[in-house]
Amino acid sequence: MPKAHKNSTTSGIVVILSGPSTAGKTSIQKAFQNIASELWLKIGLDNFFCEVFPPTYMGKEERAPQLPSDKEVMWITHETDEHGNNVVPIHFGPLGIKVMMGMFSAIGAYARAGNNLIVDFIPYDIAWIQCLKNDLQEIKTYWIDITLPLEVAEAREKERKTSPIGHARSHHHKMPHTSTYDLVIDTSRVNPEEAAHTIYDFIKNHPKSS
Repeated sequence: MPKAHKNSTTSGIVVILSGPSTAGKTSIQKAFQNIASELWLKIGLDNFFCEVFPPTYMGKEERAPQLPSDKEVMWITHETDEHGNNVVPIHFGPLGIKVMMGMFSAIGAYARAGNNLIVDFIPYDIAWIQCLKNDLQEIKTYWIDITLPLEVAEAREKERKTSPIGHARSHHHKMPHTSTYDLVIDTSRVNPEEAAHTIYDFIKNHPKSS
């Protein structure tokens, strides 16, 4: 099989869905794949971060004493704000950050090989945005701000029960809403299929040279 040159003019397109937990990014990814006439790969924190660790590193099995502590990988804390609301932030240690940086590089490598990607991204650390941008230089990249009101996010959090109550609140107001983004979508106003069509049409109508 011929190798794709990393500076090939046939690099794919990358769509970054940046937003807080429960914003509906995964559902938009799936809907986008269904409507696209081209192949788009779905990548994100789940399959490129959480699922690459052994179960012992993700709190699913007891960790042996000789293994690094969770403070070197990833951990959560349970806190309350000034109004008594649960706040459950996630923290990343040096090993976790190293894996995250690897994910960013992998996204760039997939695109340079000619693949189109739609990426689920939560910028827990705002500095990650620039890190990801650095790995996507010279690649056609669309940054989509996936947002929603906090009360809607928390209602979904309670309904889905896939993350501890208070996780969405821990980072919701820290999400950047700046000129970084090409498009803003409020998922409290549209369903995943409508959001996917909006993004797909935007890309078709606003082609980028790099």
